[in-house]
Amino acid sequence: MELSAFLDRLGLTQYEQKVYLALLKLGTAKSQEITKESSVPYGRIYAILEQLVEKGLVSALPTKPRSFQAIQSHTAFKLLLKRKENELKELEHAMKTVKLPAQKMPTPSEKHTEILQGKKRQRELVHAMTGNAQKEILVITGKYDPNVGQQVAAQRALQQGVTIRRIVPSVKDAKLVAKKRKRGEDFRQLNVPGLRLKVIDRQEAMLTVVEPGGEERLSFYTTNAAFAGSMAVFFESLWKQAKPLL
Repeated sequence: MELSAFLDRLGLTQYEQKVYLALLKLGTAKSQEITKESSVPYGRIYAILEQLVEKGLVSALPTKPRSFQAIQSHTAFKLLLKRKENELKELEHAMKTVKLPAQKMPTPSEKHTEILQGKKRQRELVHAMTGNAQKEILVITGKYDPNVGQQVAAQRALQQGVTIRRIVPSVKDAKLVAKKRKRGEDFRQLNVPGLRLKVIDRQEAMLTVVEPGGEERLSFYTTNAAFAGSMAVFFESLWKQAKPLL
């Protein structure tokens, strides 16, 4: 994962990233030096520095004019990761107390089919599909790197008795997978190049084709039960070929 993508996942804005990385390079510096090195507008520099101080990534030194110093990256990143873990725990706790309205399931007259290009709408539907599950979720994915919202949605489905099975090409975060397996998700390993699939209760499905590099993708989404059932059969055939994760 590239550094900018990693910092995005940790919750740093683009300006915060630029200022923090500039300070790592400069060591101790004043606002004008930081502005020059980071290319962040001077009118924004103090606000960004205060945000980084609040997040524990930068120290403000008692000098005149004020100087700033970056916290060592290893320490800073561990701090941000710990905060993310705490946020997830708080969300999981809150999830147990949230009362959701009864969900209306689609009738035959409400069947829906949609062709999607790009990631944004696809991600919105994938998240909504998890919330629709009553019995079973089947997934073929690329890298397994869920965000907080996806993790919370999956955990809520498990607590409602939904089974989740995932086919993944590889496992980079063994601890996360072990945690998910302990909570009830099942994983198997098989590389299915250029293909993503999600099937909900054999009633709803999204099939996605991803071009090499992963940037361009085309998805077919439908609540047609016949198509979803066929995709479930396809998933089962791959599940038998996939290697169980120990």
